[in-house]
Amino acid sequence: MLVVLESLTPEERAVFVLREVFGFGYAEIGAALGRSDVSARQLAHRAREHVQARRPRFEVDPGQQREVTRRFLDAAIGGDIDRLMTVLAPDVTLTTDGGGQARAARRVITGAAKVARFVTGISTRPYQGFEVADMTFATAEINGAPGVLITAGGQVIAAIAWLVAGGRVTAIQFITNPDKLRPVSAGRTLPL
Repeated sequence: MLVVLESLTPEERAVFVLREVFGFGYAEIGAALGRSDVSARQLAHRAREHVQARRPRFEVDPGQQREVTRRFLDAAIGGDIDRLMTVLAPDVTLTTDGGGQARAARRVITGAAKVARFVTGISTRPYQGFEVADMTFATAEINGAPGVLITAGGQVIAAIAWLVAGGRVTAIQFITNPDKLRPVSAGRTLPL
């Protein structure tokens, strides 16, 4: 959901959350934003269209998800940009969340070539004082999507989740925020 909300403009995001999550009326939302209720209704309509466009249009076969996950991990851990490009959708997006406490990209990265370069670049570098050889990669289900937990030194240092459609990865969320990872390290399974 965070990835979807980040694709909206700030006003669309505000209207979407106020309307869909909190149930505010268009007049109340318009007043809060300094717009008319008609304008708030139009912003809500656009926001819903953007959100709908980001939803998977079909269920992905679990076997296909496992296969794409395996190919993604093999290519990413091996630092193979060409193989990674075959797994990524052309318009793939990568969102990072360091919570201001861990190294992360400042903006959403869009496009297979840019995402492949980012992923292969970070896959060969030490992170938080740990060498890649000292890290453990374990597949996991994160927010209902296939993903990976990266552990080192007895703690989870990163979680990566992705969406699969048409046999390719369409969106990646890379979480390094220690506040979100701490419960996972403690053995509790909480959505990231």
